[in-house]
Amino acid sequence: MMPVRSWISLGVLVALLFGILNLLERLENQAKAERKVRLPPIDYTFKDVRYSALDSKGRMRLEVSSKRLAHLRDARTLTMESPVVSRFGGDTAAIAQTLRARHAVVHSEGERVELSGGVAIDSTEGESATKLRTKELTLLPPEKRAFTDGEVQIQQASATLTGRGLIADFAAQTLELQHDVRSQIRPQ
Repeated sequence: MMPVRSWISLGVLVALLFGILNLLERLENQAKAERKVRLPPIDYTFKDVRYSALDSKGRMRLEVSSKRLAHLRDARTLTMESPVVSRFGGDTAAIAQTLRARHAVVHSEGERVELSGGVAIDSTEGESATKLRTKELTLLPPEKRAFTDGEVQIQQASATLTGRGLIADFAAQTLELQHDVRSQIRPQ
């Protein structure tokens, strides 16, 4: 039988061992916490992005490109530098519409898109072409609407319209210039 002193010594050694193990575990957890990477509010950033979407027959329907694309988690936005969006039409796969800008901010998963810096929309339908130019444009894709308070130029064939303020309804295929509307028609 072991003397009482041996039991006490063994108990102290076990307690000391558990204390050392506890201290080592705390130090390891602290070291892990210090090594953790603190992520900035950007979920991801891509450079030179190109996205293409095909229809069920394998024809090109949509192509989106951007020099830089960044997702901001806290603001729930997607920012794009030099975005170009091309929509292709019908069976001919000819480009029906191309949108360009220097900068775009997409809010709340596409509910609102703010374009700025040399916004250009070029649309073709058969032989007819329409060009729209403005400095900034806000798109509401779910509503198929767009608007701006800035200067706007619309060119179609030999006619050029300029004005300030625009309300566009893509579902009804209408563009309405709000103020200071001027037209210029070149003879053919």
